[in-house]
Amino acid sequence: MQKYKITDNAKKGAKSALFIMQSAVIAIAALLPMFTAGQVSAAQLTARSATLDNSKVSATGVGIVFAYNLPTTASALQGIVYDFCTAPLGTCTLPTGMVVNASTHVTQSGFPANGTAFATRTGADLGACLSTSQAYQRCFIRTAATAGGGAVTHSITGVTAPSSKQTVYIRIRVYSDANYATLVDSGTVAVAFVDQLVTNGRVQERLDFCVASIDAAATLPTTIALCSALNSASIDIGIIDNTIAVSPVASTSTNGSNNKYGILMADTNASGGLLVSYYPELAGTGTNQLRDFRVTGAICNASNANLLDQCFQEASGSGSTFTGGTEMFGLQVPCIDTSNGTTTSLGSVPAAYSNTDNNTTSAANCQNLGVDAGVKFAFNNSGTAATLASSTTVVDKETVKVRFGATASATTPTGAYTITTTYIATPTF
Repeated sequence: MQKYKITDNAKKGAKSALFIMQSAVIAIAALLPMFTAGQVSAAQLTARSATLDNSKVSATGVGIVFAYNLPTTASALQGIVYDFCTAPLGTCTLPTGMVVNASTHVTQSGFPANGTAFATRTGADLGACLSTSQAYQRCFIRTAATAGGGAVTHSITGVTAPSSKQTVYIRIRVYSDANYATLVDSGTVAVAFVDQLVTNGRVQERLDFCVASIDAAATLPTTIALCSALNSASIDIGIIDNTIAVSPVASTSTNGSNNKYGILMADTNASGGLLVSYYPELAGTGTNQLRDFRVTGAICNASNANLLDQCFQEASGSGSTFTGGTEMFGLQVPCIDTSNGTTTSLGSVPAAYSNTDNNTTSAANCQNLGVDAGVKFAFNNSGTAATLASSTTVVDKETVKVRFGATASATTPTGAYTITTTYIATPTF
């Protein structure tokens, strides 16, 4: 009988202890909201992201656009705290080299009473805003009591990126009050600061240059290859008398001309431009005036001004306007054709060679006297190249047209006169 009494008492004691424990749990549960005011009711931010405007390591002035959904709609939104950390959870450590406490508000959207903008909070620590004592944190504040939620954005700038490649975790907390005491919603986003890709390549230096003669009625070649395919380098101005013969001279059964003029077609990617120049070759036989329009093997006077030998008097290097019947030989640039390419760069022609009017623009058939009829010519017989045209930038399939002209005096000796001219294209890369 005594045995049963002891057992009954033990059961009663166990029940009393269990009741006391349950009462304690209920009491603690009732007190817990008091200890964590504003924390347990916080909801998770959804659809959250942070977009950098620069992900380069050590970049300064970095801007960040935060976007997230505020699930809690019954509270005002007056404070935002951003913590920039090396990990999403636990103690927040600011990444090495990163500076966030100089960042500033830029813009926002979607917040209730959105017209009231957030501003950077300065001053002593307040509530959950510890930005004065914690370099990893930046706080923003405003006064707007209107409740609401939904999709919002918040942009800041002035962040200095970490000094090494890494992911940065930004913990976001939104508060309903300006004292950072009542947490509404929170969440974490991640951004990465990384290397940049450096892409290298090379455009090679390029120069295409073609010198040819072409029939006056022929269509200009549209490419350097077509120009080279002409395989023509002879210009014949036919009978030279007291009139002025200028290439192209139309062929007849008696004058021996070939109705051709010269073209110098250039194509280069030289950013510093192109210089087109020329000089007359030295005749292999004869004496004196070996770089003049002359009869092969002729013995000429030492003076270029002599009108009795088989060497023509040459036009001045500064340009001479021809008069029919006054012995003279020279060349001119009536125009530069730019119709086949994308540039109009070779427009600079020295006045001496510009055919009086200094008109170097592209014109159809400008090689014909009926279109550009000036009779100003120049000639360089020094052996040093003289400029015919130049540009200060790239040249795309531009064609310099070249005409030769001559007139004989009453005493100019008969003979077959000839001269060879060499053309040089000098690009500056």
